[in-house]
Amino acid sequence: AKGLAAISPQGMFFSTYFLASLERGGSLYRAFQEAKWALEVAHPAQVPSLESNDNGLSNEKVAGLVAQQRSFGGAADLAVEEWPPFIREVSGPSKLLQKQESSLTVTVSVQAQTSLKRIWAEVYAPKAQLTSTQTIDLRSVSQERYTAKLSGLQELGSHRLVLYGEDQRGNLSGPAALAIEVVALPTPTVTPTVTPTVTPPTAPPMPLVYAIFLPQILR
Repeated sequence: AKGLAAISPQGMFFSTYFLASLERGGSLYRAFQEAKWALEVAHPAQVPSLESNDNGLSNEKVAGLVAQQRSFGGAADLAVEEWPPFIREVSGPSKLLQKQESSLTVTVSVQAQTSLKRIWAEVYAPKAQLTSTQTIDLRSVSQERYTAKLSGLQELGSHRLVLYGEDQRGNLSGPAALAIEVVALPTPTVTPTVTPTVTPPTAPPMPLVYAIFLPQILR
């Protein structure tokens, strides 16, 4: 495998999904593929490898053929009645302003014989790889729909939300992911203050005074 080993809500990420598939009667190959698909959604930096014939080369076609014929507890890929919850749809914003609030809505299907115990999202900040920076629990709004308020996303960049559902029997759903880009608040435009020009009042015109000088006729 390549990359750091990720952690799931129930232990090591790859092992959680690999062993759960084997418990449902899956072959080694099917269990490997289900765990690989889960990693591609939640933690794509970790790349698992499958090798079955000791030649040191991983993910060869022959390795998959051999793994398809191997399982535990019975024939490979037997259909079983117990299946984990399935996250059908995730809706939320693709972009948020810094510190802006929004909402997250998830649609989940579970088997009729059980019910959903919990559904939540692990939030990974832009620089976080394997450790989540926030956990958001969703509440039920209808039979299969759950919602939660999104807030507190302050770091600029792409935040990754990985969602999980767990039923009353402890079965963990496959992960679902949502990326949200957090952008900076727009810089307010400062309008310069214009000082009005005061024009002094104009003085009224002085009246014209006409002086008439008459020659002194009489002395």
